[in-house]
This record gives sequence, structure tokens and C-alpha cells, in this order.
Amino acid sequence: RNAVPDTLDAEIIKDGHRFFEDGEKMQLSYAVRNTLRTIGTRASSHIVKKFGMRNALQPDHLTVKLTGSCGQSLGAFSVRGLKLEVQGESETSLWSAAAVQGSILASDYKGRLIRFEGGNSSLIELNARWMRCLTKAPSNARELLAGTEDGQLIVVNLEGWSEARRVKLEPAAAVFQIVFNAQHNQVAVAMGDGNVHLLTWPGLDTQKTLKGNGAIWSCAYSTDGSQLITGGADRKLHLWEVSNGTPIVAIASARDWVTSIHTLPNTNCVLAGCMNGDVVIADYATKLPVKTIKASTSGIWDLALSPDGLRLALGTRKHGVQIIDCSSWYEEAHEAARVGTTDRAPEPK
Repeated sequence: RNAVPDTLDAEIIKDGHRFFEDGEKMQLSYAVRNTLRTIGTRASSHIVKKFGMRNALQPDHLTVKLTGSCGQSLGAFSVRGLKLEVQGESETSLWSAAAVQGSILASDYKGRLIRFEGGNSSLIELNARWMRCLTKAPSNARELLAGTEDGQLIVVNLEGWSEARRVKLEPAAAVFQIVFNAQHNQVAVAMGDGNVHLLTWPGLDTQKTLKGNGAIWSCAYSTDGSQLITGGADRKLHLWEVSNGTPIVAIASARDWVTSIHTLPNTNCVLAGCMNGDVVIADYATKLPVKTIKASTSGIWDLALSPDGLRLALGTRKHGVQIIDCSSWYEEAHEAARVGTTDRAPEPK
């Protein structure tokens, strides 16, 4: 049989024996290349065996400085006590990002929250599972909401850059999106188990639970906050009444999963990005679809409108970020609303 080549972790464990044996604080440095993968995984296993998972080590008790290009899964399953610093680049994927107070906060697949500012990066220790979404709280609050893979909401204080509190949602499921209503007194949390939890803000007390079919990837409030539009694995855009948590109607169908929903400013329409590259436009006032645009040849993960609302950024699976002109959609939305209001048959009594 072929021998398995040793990893960089073998060197880390050997060179850091005073840390692993006696708990001495140490700093090590290495040059790396992108063929070196899962750096830190075996070292983390040794830390758990010696000091335990919930240990009392300092976050940088063993600091490993890496220069060069790191391979995939850098720091996978890393634990408290090990700090990895990279001068160069890493293939580790980032999942969600938010711009706050001159910094960029990003979460990765290892459940870490990373702060980027002035060309430097630092870790915010939260002891959490993979955070799928980050949402800045309303402008008068210096807080960020993070949703985790195991159904927790973590409030991050942006002054001390630390955890302020956390709430565990029941039943536990992945948090896919967090959105605030226009009044900033309620937050909707889209979940992987098909539920949307409506909670008070800032109290985070559960008010209602909307029960859908299949994973709900995204949601958006109507302009006045009285209705909620959701989309996900069942390939439909559903309209809900917020006051009593009941479904009203499916206002549009998609050809693939609905992954991201945003309102189109100054209209009663929502834009829904889909996994097949479509953007579906639907009017929640007339409860009718407006049109479907083939916006990308790759799946769409997220949507974001420019400040003037005339361009749409698509975060895609294979083609990075694509920018498209959506200025003509407003006229189409207003015309569809006019036709839907005047020509639609009356609702049955």
C-alpha cells in the first residue's frame, strides 16, 4: 500500500510540543502552498484530547503564522486555543458578509466570524456552528444578528465586537435568512425546516410561526409590514398575513428553488432569484406574476440592488457577481399593477 504523506500539522505538533505537553504559550511560523489542506485539524484534535473542547486556553495560546497560499479547509474543526494567521491567500469559502461601521464581517463554514478592516483581519470568538446569514440590526442599534446552522440567533455587539446574547429557536433547524420589518419592531427568520419564525425586536420573543412546505430560503416584508413573501424549495412565492400568521395565496411559480427575495422600491413587487439563474418578478398587491427574466446561466445565491435601485447584483454559483440593468422593470411593474387592478376578475365572495 502507498504511504500517506505527513501534513503540516505533524510539524506543528512536533514543534509545539511544549504547548501540547505543558500548555506553554507559543508562536510558530511556516511557509505554505495550496497543496497543504486541512491545516489545524489534527492540531485541534490534540488540543481537545489534552485540554478538552471547552478549555480555558487563551484564543491565541498557540499562534501559527502562515505565509503563502493555503489549501482547502484551512482551520477545519479548529478549537479554542489555536489561532491561525495567514499572510497571503486561503481557499476557505466565506458564506455570508455584512458591512458595518467601516468593517466587513464575514462568516465561514467553520462557524467563525471574521472582521476585515484596513487590510487586516481578526476573529470574533462566538463558539457557534456555521453561520449562514448575517443581518445588521436597525440603524439605531449597534448590533448584528447572526443565524446558525443549528437554529440559534446570536446578537453581536458592534462596539465591543463580542456576543451580547443568543436565542435558540425551536424546533432547531438551519437559519437561512433574517429580515426586519419597516417599523423595526419585528424580525422574520426563514428556516430550513419550512418554518418562518416571527419575533419581537429587540426582545426576540417568538410571536408566531408560519408553517410552509420544504426549506424556506428567503423572505421579505411588504412595504407596510402587514404581509410577508416567502420562497424556497417548493419553487413558489407564497404570500402570508403577518397579523395571524396564515397563508393567503401563492403569487408566482418558479422553475427552480427560490434562494433570495428582495422588494423592488416604489412598487408592490418582489424580485426572486432562483437556482436556475431566473429572476421572477411578482406583484403581492394584485397577487399575480409579472414576468420571469433569464438573468444568468448560473444558479443565483443572492440579490442586491444598487442604492438608486437601477442595477441588480447577482451572487452566482459559478460566475461570481454579475451586474444587470433593471431600470426598465419599474415601468413593467407599474403597468402590470395597472392591468392587474383594472382587468382582473373580482374575488369570489
